[in-house]
Amino acid sequence: MAAAQQQQVPWANALQQAFRANFPNAAQSGLSTVNPFSSSSQTPPDPVVVQLASVKSNGTPKIQPLVFQDFLAADPRILVFSAATSNPELMSVVKSGQSHEIYWSMPKTKETFVLSSSSRLYIVCASTLSGRFGSAPRKVIVGDEGSQAALNPEEFWETERIRLWHKISPFYRASFTWPSSGEVRTPNPNESWSVYRDQNQIKVSSPVSLGTGFRYTRLDVVGSEFNGQTPPLSPSLLAKFQNATINNHSTLERRAKMTKEEEDQCVHNAAFDNFCLIIFKVTRVDHTACASNNSGPPTRTVYTCTKEGSWVIDDVNP
Repeated sequence: MAAAQQQQVPWANALQQAFRANFPNAAQSGLSTVNPFSSSSQTPPDPVVVQLASVKSNGTPKIQPLVFQDFLAADPRILVFSAATSNPELMSVVKSGQSHEIYWSMPKTKETFVLSSSSRLYIVCASTLSGRFGSAPRKVIVGDEGSQAALNPEEFWETERIRLWHKISPFYRASFTWPSSGEVRTPNPNESWSVYRDQNQIKVSSPVSLGTGFRYTRLDVVGSEFNGQTPPLSPSLLAKFQNATINNHSTLERRAKMTKEEEDQCVHNAAFDNFCLIIFKVTRVDHTACASNNSGPPTRTVYTCTKEGSWVIDDVNP
């Protein structure tokens, strides 16, 4: 199935080759083959950031960064990104928008890819948040027909979320403990979470807030001994932390009631709950490549997917 899909997606090789050439550390980390439960000391690569352009519900444009994570082996049209569910503007446009574009610059090879999606984006989040952000995509091919992955998409995507959580760097992982992106900084740690004060913003509930601010700049995986069958979560500890929050205990009071191990477990679990995957299905690609040494004009090729699933290729003026 993967080989057949690869032949049907004429731009996939160009994008993947450009990725390997421009981001060799990320490519050499073995995106689809990393064993998250191994004891390898290999340093995770820095995040590869692209720009997502969307249209808000009031018709105004919005550009936001996304972190690229992987190509889906079974279907090269599917790109996997990561984000925080506590990012209100991103979750709003992902949930409400039906048209998105990604601008991906390849500085070393002097190429650009504008990747368009005319379908909704899917959010793969913690099961406790699926009611807010929806379930994993069911129509995306994730394995050969008859395989366990093809029969259980929820299990497949949750396994992917766990794998990628282990793969990312401790510094990027720590960002999922930080306050909601775009919120005004405030000295009051007990101020309620909001989704800005924008009437055009979809209101989405926030994951549990630990009130740790920007204290964590590195976060190691807790529960790396798990074999991948069960997410490294401890709901009882999170409930203990949440009950303290409901009872209006301050962060310092909460920490005084918990051991260092319990606090680390809670911070890790809350960060992992905040970590989600964004599934982007490409339906159009605009690829521009500069000639070596500027010896000629750039080449520009547009790939457009038809309703039948075939691709129309047009060479256009740069």
